[in-house]
Order: sequence, then C-alpha cells, then structure tokens
Amino acid sequence: MTLIGYSIDGPDNDSHMCSSCDKVFEGMVGLRVCSKCGYRTDFGYTNPDYRLTRKDYDFSATYDGATIVSLRFAEFCRRHLYRNLIFRPLPKTPHFFHLLCTKIVRFDARKRSTRFEAFCSQCGFYESVTGAHPAFLQRKTPLPDGFFRSDLLFASGNEKSPIIFVGAATLDKLKREHFKGLEWKEVCAS
Repeated sequence: MTLIGYSIDGPDNDSHMCSSCDKVFEGMVGLRVCSKCGYRTDFGYTNPDYRLTRKDYDFSATYDGATIVSLRFAEFCRRHLYRNLIFRPLPKTPHFFHLLCTKIVRFDARKRSTRFEAFCSQCGFYESVTGAHPAFLQRKTPLPDGFFRSDLLFASGNEKSPIIFVGAATLDKLKREHFKGLEWKEVCAS
C-alpha cells in the first residue's frame, strides 16, 4: 500500500448544527430536505442560530457532521493560502467557523468493507454509508499541499458528511501549530 495523505477529524463538540440523525430541527430556513426519505440533502448548510457549546477545540465536529474550526485555525489556512476552503461565520459563536472544503477527491469504495444502505431514488443519497476507515483514494500519487474532501458522504441519516484529507506537507504544518482536537489517520492509494 502506498501512503498518499491523511484524513483529518476532530472530537464531537457536544452540539448539533441542524438535525439529529433522524430528524431535522424546526426553524432551519432554507435547508433542503428530501420529501421522500425525510433526510437533509444540503450537507453544507450553516444554521445562523447555531451555538457552539464546547469552545476548547480548534478543530471539532457536531453530531450531525459539521466541521467547526477556531479563528486560529482559519487564520492558519489563510496565511498558507489554502483557497479551496470556505469559513462560514457563526453569528452566535464569534471566533469560530463552519468549515467547508470544495476540492473533491474520489474515495475508493471497492476497498475494505464500505457498505451502502437504503438508496433514495428521489434525492440520490443513501440512508447510510459506512466503512470509511481505513480510507483508500482512487489515485496513485500523493496529495499535494492542501485540503480535500471525499466525494462520498459517510455515516447515517442526517449525520452524513465527507471526510477531509490533507497532503503530507499540510499535515506537517498543522502538527507544528498544535491545534487542539485535530486528529489524523493515514490514507493509502487504491
């Protein structure tokens, strides 16, 4: 197996952006939800009323899969000119952002035990996609310096989200900053 990069993640921060696994919360204006399966179809939605409960992490995740980062993490990314990242402000939680990554890499679902369950013919999403670790990408060359996201969304129901990947040079820079909460795992070529 050839190491081509790293997946990054963070601990749960004891909060929800817009839904539980099975139910979208009331008042989520503009959030797209499938009329057939009832799950959200907009996985980049930022709730303007979201309040972060645990502010001790630079990199963390809500129970429904939103990546939350500190101002310090956002400034690091801006300083290094990582352009394929979106930092959506959280009006009710200053100095923290909902992080979205726009550069997509293809996950190799043929490897290991990736399982797809309950396809919805209306929205085109599966109710559940599991078996993301260890991660394999459909590429032969190492990821360059930067941030990337999987083309697949993993987890169940409204908790689905992409995996965020970084190149080795990026991880080295992140390690030097000692961001609280940041975790990583090796990613291999398919």
